[in-house]
Amino acid sequence: MLTAHIRATALAATGLSCLTMAILYGQARLWPVALVLATGAVVCADTARHVIQAAAERHAPAAAVERPAPALDDVVAAELNGACCELWWTSAGTQHSHDPKEPPR
Repeated sequence: MLTAHIRATALAATGLSCLTMAILYGQARLWPVALVLATGAVVCADTARHVIQAAAERHAPAAAVERPAPALDDVVAAELNGACCELWWTSAGTQHSHDPKEPPR
C-alpha cells in the first residue's frame, strides 16, 4: 500500500509540474505546448487516482481474510442458548420438550 501512495505522490508532483509549465507557456502565448502540458497534468491526476483506487481494491480482500471467523463452538453455543430447549434444537424445531424444570423462554 505504501508503494501505491509513493507512486501516486510522484504522479501528483509530475502533474503539478506539468500544470505549472502549462501556465508559464500559456503566459508566453505558446498555446500548443501549454495545451499538451495541461493534458499531461490531467492524465497524471487521473492515473494517481487510479493507482490509489486499485491499491484499495487489492487491499480489501486481504483485510477480509485477516478478520478471524467466529469459532464453530461459539456459534453452536449461541444458537443453543437462543433455542427453546435441547430437543427443539436436535429435532430442527419439530419437537418440543415440556420439562417443568426448564425455564420458559
